[in-house]
Amino acid sequence: MLYIFLMPETLEHGLPLAEAAWLRQVPFRAALVVASISGDDDEQTWENFGRALHAASEVCAENGTIVLCTGLRRPPGAALKRLARSSDDERLWQRLQHDRSEDAMSALLLLENRQRHHIYLLSHLDESAVEAWGVGHIGAEEEVSRLSRHANSCILLADAHRTVPRVAVD
Repeated sequence: MLYIFLMPETLEHGLPLAEAAWLRQVPFRAALVVASISGDDDEQTWENFGRALHAASEVCAENGTIVLCTGLRRPPGAALKRLARSSDDERLWQRLQHDRSEDAMSALLLLENRQRHHIYLLSHLDESAVEAWGVGHIGAEEEVSRLSRHANSCILLADAHRTVPRVAVD
């Protein structure tokens, strides 16, 4: 495990710079949040998927819709495979909390957020694999556009895996 110790001066000057770079304030929670993960295959990871899902969930209205636009093509890891096979969410939650696989946090976030939001995924993954997680599969960008026409409010989070969104008034 790597520990990084920062001097107080570093925190004092660095924290505002980091917040300016990544913090995005939005006026309200939206009915639809479209979150993207940009970059090549090295950026299209399950860890970044989880980061983007978390960012989107922070600004999505209860029972709202989250659309994750990715270039994911990596096969799911052990945790997402378990999520697809399980029908006992409470037992799965307990098990995933101790899981150390690369996709464990993403599986936990999906498990939590699919109960609060409608989640869709645009990726290069197989439709049946995506839907086994309780997530809607989107096969083309036009489907995202169609979803946006039916939402009364929308937030776009470009580079959602690098964004820390906050709602101005909650």
